[in-house]
Amino acid sequence: MGRHQPLSVWFAYLYLMGLNQSNRQIAEELNLNESDGQAMAEALRIASSSPPSE
Repeated sequence: MGRHQPLSVWFAYLYLMGLNQSNRQIAEELNLNESDGQAMAEALRIASSSPPSE
C-alpha cells in the first residue's frame, strides 16, 4: 500500500466488505485509488483468516 490510511478508513473498508461491495466500489466510496483498495482488502482477508495469537 502506497499511503498510510487512518484507522477509520480501515473500519469503513471492513464494513463495506461485509456488504459485499466490490473492491472498486469501496475504493471509489472512500476516495482511494484502486490499488490501495485492493491492498487493503488483501490485508483484511489475511488478518481475518489468521488464527488468534496467544
